[in-house]
Amino acid sequence: MILWWIGGIIVGYLSIGYLFHLVLFPETKPNPQNYLKTGDLLKTETGGNEIKMLGWENDDVILQLTFDPGAEGPPVHIQTEWDEYYKVLEGQLSLWYDGETKKLSEGEEITIPRGIPHKPFNPTDDPVVSKGKMPAQFVMYLDQIYKYMDEDERNAEPPRMIFQMAVSNQYFDSYLGEGPPVWVQKFLNFLLIPLARLMGYQSFYEKYRIR
Repeated sequence: MILWWIGGIIVGYLSIGYLFHLVLFPETKPNPQNYLKTGDLLKTETGGNEIKMLGWENDDVILQLTFDPGAEGPPVHIQTEWDEYYKVLEGQLSLWYDGETKKLSEGEEITIPRGIPHKPFNPTDDPVVSKGKMPAQFVMYLDQIYKYMDEDERNAEPPRMIFQMAVSNQYFDSYLGEGPPVWVQKFLNFLLIPLARLMGYQSFYEKYRIR
């Protein structure tokens, strides 16, 4: 009987929560083609890097990524829907890739297959400049998340980051590479989205839009 009650509460929570989330108060989901423009600069203090929009290739964007000296880069993460590409233009880029660290020098390139944990970073005393290609939608929400973290250092820590990623990962394909399996993370996000929306979290914030 207790299990029936628990199951009923969960079903009710999800049904009502997703009714509010998807039907009554749907989120704004901008078109990346209108959000991103060639020449835009996306800079983050949290990640220690700068992203410059170089151009478009269908639904992908061509980027120049500059890693500051000593930049830690993003956490170890996994993409499930696309392969990540880097070509080093200046300096030496370090890349934690599937359990080991690789160093890419000027002119070297690498494509990281989807599903492989990885993390770019720059432990050197000089900037590293690389070229990359990523889905435009990913870059748009990456910009939003970086600005969310830069606004308040507490935003980059649990529980705030857990709730923010729950709503962001509806459209932002990035999961922890050092944590539960991706399917578990997706299921937890599914459970948390209604609560996160109730608490005021959004996948897109107008105040962070590129001006």
